[in-house]
Amino acid sequence: MSTLRERLGRLVKTGGAAGGPAPARAAADREEAKEAAAATGRSAAKLSEPGSAAAEDKAAASSGRSPGEDASLGPGWDRLGAGAHRNDWGMFVMRRRVYPTEHRHGAYRLKELCGAAEPLAALASAGDGAKRRGAGQRRGGSVPMPPALSERLEPVSVSHERLLFLDTETTGLGIGAGNVPFMVGIGFYDRDSFVVEQLFIRNPAEEAAMLEHLRLRLEERDILVSYNGKSFDWPILKNRFILNRQPEADDPIHFDFLYPSRSLWRNTLPSCRLSSVERERLGLSRIDDVPGSLAPALYFQYLAENDPALVAGVFEHNEKDVLTLACLAVHFARLLAGQLPLERMEPEELYRLALWLDKLGRPEAAEDAIGKLLAREAEEAADYWLPAASFFKRRGRHQSAVLLWERFVERKRSRTASLEPYVELAMYYEHRLRDYDRALFYAEQAMERARSRLAAVRKAASSSGEYEALRKRVERLRLKREAELRKRGDGKAARSPDAIRGREEARAGDPGGGVWQQTLL
Repeated sequence: MSTLRERLGRLVKTGGAAGGPAPARAAADREEAKEAAAATGRSAAKLSEPGSAAAEDKAAASSGRSPGEDASLGPGWDRLGAGAHRNDWGMFVMRRRVYPTEHRHGAYRLKELCGAAEPLAALASAGDGAKRRGAGQRRGGSVPMPPALSERLEPVSVSHERLLFLDTETTGLGIGAGNVPFMVGIGFYDRDSFVVEQLFIRNPAEEAAMLEHLRLRLEERDILVSYNGKSFDWPILKNRFILNRQPEADDPIHFDFLYPSRSLWRNTLPSCRLSSVERERLGLSRIDDVPGSLAPALYFQYLAENDPALVAGVFEHNEKDVLTLACLAVHFARLLAGQLPLERMEPEELYRLALWLDKLGRPEAAEDAIGKLLAREAEEAADYWLPAASFFKRRGRHQSAVLLWERFVERKRSRTASLEPYVELAMYYEHRLRDYDRALFYAEQAMERARSRLAAVRKAASSSGEYEALRKRVERLRLKREAELRKRGDGKAARSPDAIRGREEARAGDPGGGVWQQTLL
C-alpha cells in the first residue's frame, strides 16, 4: 500500500501534466485524494487529542511554558502532583518532589550526608572505578584495562552531589525483555534541597523519553545508589535502552546497598529486604504502605481503567524507597567513618561489622570492632572467641589468636567442644615455637576427643578421616620429640619405657596412652 506522501506526490504530478489524466486514472486519483484527505483529517484529529504531543506543545505555547516543562494532564494527575514532561524522544509523566535537607526520614536528616559521603568510597571496587575512568572500557573501545592496572588507579572520590539514588517499579520479576520498568524513581541533592523525580509511562510509546531523561541525569551524577540494583534494576534498564534503540548508558560506579546489608545483618534481622532494614536500623515504620509486590497488578489495572488514583500508592511507596536509600547512605557513611556507638550493637552485628570493615580495607576499624566485642562479658563474647581467633590469624596476629584459643580450651572442656582450638594450638607450638611437648599435649587432647565422639556414635576410629589425621599428627610429634631429646643428648629418655610405649601406641592407633595423665589448662 502506498504511503500518504506518495499519494499526494502523484496527485501533484498528475494535476500539472499536459492534457490531464485519462478518465480511468482520473477516477482512481479522485478516490486516492478522498482517502488522503480522510487520513489527513484523522491524523489531525488524533494529534489534537488531550494528552498528545501536539496538544501539549499547543498548550505550552498558549500558556507561555517551554515545551520541556511539565504540563497538566488533567485533574487526576494534578491531584498526584504529576504532569507531562517532554524531551527530544517524546513525552512521559513526571512527579517531582523537593525536600529541604532538614527533612527527617526515620533516624536521620537528609543533610547529614552533605559533606560526609566520602567514606562511601570504600564501597567502590577497583573495577567500577576503572570502567568510569578508563576510555578503553567504553563501548567500541580497545581491550579492557588489565586488573593489575585497575588496582593501581586512585580510589573514587565521593561527594553527595555525585550520588543518584535509584529505585524502579516493574511489570514483573526477572530481567527479560518482557519486564518493563513502568516507573523509575530517582533522587539527588540539588544545592540546599533533595529532589525526588518519579518517571512514569502511561503506555510503551513513552518509555524512550523516560529513559532519555534518566540517561541525562546519569551524566550529571555518575554514582548510582540502589538496593539490589546491580542484579535487578540496572540490568533491566540497560536492556530497555537497547530495545528502544537508544544510546546505551555507560555502566556507572554503583553502590548496591543490599550487599553491605547482608554482610552486617543477615543473621540479626528477619530479612534483608529494604522495608525490614529501614524499620530495624533506621527507625522508620510505614503506615498504609502499598507493598512493592502489588505494584504490577495496580499498574495493569491503571492501564485498563486509565485512573491515576490507582497508582497513587505506588508513587508513595517508590518515593519512600528513594528517601530510605539516602538515609541508608548516611548510616553506612557513619559506620565507615566510625561515628556510630559500637556499644549498642548486638554481638553478632558487631562481629559482622568487623569482617565487613576488614573486607573493605579498614583494618584498624575492624580491629577496634573486634576489641569491643571481646571486651564484653564471657556469656556474650564466648561464641565469638574462635571466629575472632581466625580473624587475628589471617592478619598475622598469632599471639592474640593463641590467647583466644587457650581461653576457649580452658572454658569449654566438654568432649563435644570444637576440635579447632586444639589443632590450631598444636600447629602453632609445633611449627612456630618448636615446642613439641606442648604441641603433643594439644594434639593428644584433640585425638582423644575425636575418638570419644566416634565411640558415642558406635563408629570405628579407623573409619574417620579426622581421627586418622590427628593420629598421624600425634605420631609425628612423638617422633619429633624423641629426635629433639636425642639431639640434646638425653638418649636415656628416648629409650625409656614410657617413650617406647608411646611409639607402640601411636603405631597401633591407640590414643589412650598417657593423654589424661596431664592436667587441662
